[in-house]
Formats: sequence, C-alpha cells, structure tokens
Amino acid sequence: MDVEFLIERLEHYILEESPKFFGVRAVNEAEVRNHLTQLQEAIPDEIQQARKVLLEREAILDAARDEAQRIIAAAQVKAEQLAAEHRLVQEARQQPKPLPAAPNMTPRHCAPMLMSTPSTP
Repeated sequence: MDVEFLIERLEHYILEESPKFFGVRAVNEAEVRNHLTQLQEAIPDEIQQARKVLLEREAILDAARDEAQRIIAAAQVKAEQLAAEHRLVQEARQQPKPLPAAPNMTPRHCAPMLMSTPSTP
C-alpha cells in the first residue's frame, strides 16, 4: 500500500475517529498498532520502488551521456573532414590553372602569335 495513504488513514483514525476526553484523545492501542504494522510493511516496498526508479534514472542518464559522447565524436570527425576539404579547395584555388587548349591549335598556328608579341629586354 501507499505510505502516504496509510499515514493519512492513521491520522484520520487518531484525529477523527478516536474519542476526546477532557482535551486528550483516547485511542485503541490494537488499532494504532495495526496501522503502524501496515506502515512498517509498506515502507520497505516504497524504498525498494524508489531505489528501482533511481537505478533506472542512472541507466537512462548513462545512456544519454554515452550517446552525447558518440555524437560529439562524430561531429569532431565531420568538422575535421570539412576543414581538410576546405584546405584542399583553398590550395587548389591558389594554384595556377593551365589554359585549355584551343581546338586546332598546333605549334604552327602559335608561332605567328608568339612573334607578334613584343619581347621584353
């Protein structure tokens, strides 16, 4: 049974059901003992349930931490890949590009163009 329910029941018995004589409550000892016994039996169950909940909570938190570490590790690997790709792209942009060959351009066709350019001393 629920511990809170049992406490409320005992409280109700003492405050509402037991007679009051000259400002003092008279309770049936057997009835109070019965309520206390039920409480004593219920408390270990409540504690066991609470422990189970705590263990489940810890397992969930551990799993979440592990997943977070996996996500962080994957993100770091991806960031390193992107940085390496960026570096390669930057290096490629800095290298001179060869001119594409024009169709039908042979050395014979290029010679007149080379001769017509002014030479530098």
